[in-house]
Amino acid sequence: MIGKGAQYLTAAGFGRYRITAASLGNLDLLGTLGWLRYVTKAAILAAFGQTDGKAVIKATNAYLNQLAASDRDKATALAAFINEDPMMVCSLGLQPQGVTMPIRHLYGNGSAYINIGIYSKDFDTFEMGMLVTNTSQFSNVEGCRETGSAAYSWCRFSGGLIEPWFGGSVGNTPVIANKPFVFKMLAKVGEQKGYIDDVLKFQNTASVPYIDGQVSVHYAFAMNNNPSPANYFTGYGSKVAYIKDGADVVRLIPYYDKINEKMQWLDLVSGNYAEIYGTFTEAFYLPDGTPWTPQTP
Repeated sequence: MIGKGAQYLTAAGFGRYRITAASLGNLDLLGTLGWLRYVTKAAILAAFGQTDGKAVIKATNAYLNQLAASDRDKATALAAFINEDPMMVCSLGLQPQGVTMPIRHLYGNGSAYINIGIYSKDFDTFEMGMLVTNTSQFSNVEGCRETGSAAYSWCRFSGGLIEPWFGGSVGNTPVIANKPFVFKMLAKVGEQKGYIDDVLKFQNTASVPYIDGQVSVHYAFAMNNNPSPANYFTGYGSKVAYIKDGADVVRLIPYYDKINEKMQWLDLVSGNYAEIYGTFTEAFYLPDGTPWTPQTP
């Protein structure tokens, strides 16, 4: 769903999981015994059922073995996160044979937002996997704006339409309720485009102003109206599965942090948590939009 392999983990380690000889412990380095702990496999089997759960475990081990073939440190670090949060397997784009994988989404409490940590100068494209259950709400999807200026790069959701803006409206397109989709925005001077599921829906070739400097950092679930966030996702209708930029600076997925007992946004590039404000809650959906509830051991 959001990419595979060595492209999204750091070489020396992964956030608080630093790769050392001691940290490798008795992990099976050849992958013959698998990367997952007993309790992790038990959680996956409980969540998916015995038959599907075994297929998910097999696919996860194959995924980690493939990653380890190019960089074992990255595979070890990723396995550590999966062992801490087994439902992370729902955000890795796994395709086990015979299993329809659910996708984990997060939604805010109406005023929660994320400091994505990147500026417009650092990327041209921005992408979010989304699902909307309430198409009547008004909210900002992501973006930022320079203080006292009409220069901005942002996207809003309003009245069932998703609308990218670059100093002015670029257009809009309807969003179908309860249907997962991928929204992608391209922001360049003279080339502003918006895509739904890789289909071009709107574009603007005028040289309208947009932020191209290191002034305002981008927010998701709100717009950075420098210095304050504006127009949050105003309800629980908008769920987000992942957030990433086209330059591979940031790739955020949902992650349950057991230490702090809350949902976080984990950056698969740096291995660190994104800076968040407010509370996020998880929800799982099948690719057709059907809600899915994992069972617990």
